[in-house]
Amino acid sequence: MKLFVTRLSALGLFLAIIGLAGCGDSAKKTTLKGKVTYNGQPLANALIVVNGADNVSIGGSSDGQGNYEVVNPPLGAVKIQVTEPPERMMKGPLKPGLAKIGKPGTGIPYDMKAGDQKFDLAITD
Repeated sequence: MKLFVTRLSALGLFLAIIGLAGCGDSAKKTTLKGKVTYNGQPLANALIVVNGADNVSIGGSSDGQGNYEVVNPPLGAVKIQVTEPPERMMKGPLKPGLAKIGKPGTGIPYDMKAGDQKFDLAITD
């Protein structure tokens, strides 16, 4: 009987550990949301890329009203780049304000924390 109780306790402990392993922060979703404007006007279809350490980058795009969302961006010190849609970039030079933060190695510094965050991007010339 004693051996049965010991094995049952070990099985219970094992199942509890397995159950707790699925309850970590990895299941939580981090979202960066906001509105991107250029000289006070919503910037539709802009590409928003969050660049973190170790060359980890996650992006999203803005809708017709300039609202954007980036899901599960890298955490910590990041730089947020904003560029015009690729089809617009093929037609000529970038808008001056976007050229400052849209090129590789540039961007708006931001401290990305876990959880949902709101960060509006107001870009001007």
